[in-house]
This record gives sequence, structure tokens and C-alpha cells, in this order.
Amino acid sequence: MIQKINAVVQASVLNDNCLEYFECIDCNKAVKNLICPDCMAVQVKVWIEKYPNIKKKIKKELDVFLKKGKNYAGHFETCIKCKRANAYLCPDCFSKVVNSLLEEAKAKKKILEEFEEMFNYKPVYWNS
Repeated sequence: MIQKINAVVQASVLNDNCLEYFECIDCNKAVKNLICPDCMAVQVKVWIEKYPNIKKKIKKELDVFLKKGKNYAGHFETCIKCKRANAYLCPDCFSKVVNSLLEEAKAKKKILEEFEEMFNYKPVYWNS
């Protein structure tokens, strides 16, 4: 059963217990890893410290992205780290955003590969 609640899609999975979960605003899959983008961004910012040139280029854009996400705060599941109702984006979609920012910042292949390994991100490349 899918039911819209204040522009948030809430879905239920029926099993022995009726579990409720919220869908990612980007991919519409269940947000099962309840860590909000703000908390994930903290980890990215710690990691990117060792690349000051790239950090300068993506930090502002990442902050702008997170600021836009404040519109969703309070309408989603509670983050297991910060305890705010802010888990509106799944880790895969958040990583896709960060990967795009790294590519736009012309990060070297080594940095992109390290990001993929550190944050368990597997980009999908489509053939034209």
C-alpha cells in the first residue's frame, strides 16, 4: 500500500510486523540505511581534507545541496546518528551527488576510485 503524506511517499512492507519506511526522494527506493545526508556529508568532508584543491571546489557545492535538503527535514525517518528526521536520501543517491561534484571538480581518477572504495559507491555507466 502506498500513501502520500505531505509530499512524502510512505510505503509499508508487510511481513510478521508491519514495517514502515520512507522512499528516497531521488530513486524512490526504501531508505534502509537511516543516515541523513548531513551526517554522510561530515564523513565526506573528513575524507576530502587530504585533497585541499578538490575540497575547495566541492565544499561550497555540497553545502548548497545540503541546504536545499533542509526543505525535507522533519518529514522523513530519523537519522540514527544525529536523531533528526532528515533521512530523505539513500546513501547510493547521496554518493552519486558527491561523485558528480568530484567529476565536475576535475578530480583525478585516483581520487574517484578512492571515493568509490571508501564510500562503497559503484557508478553506473550507460553505453550511448
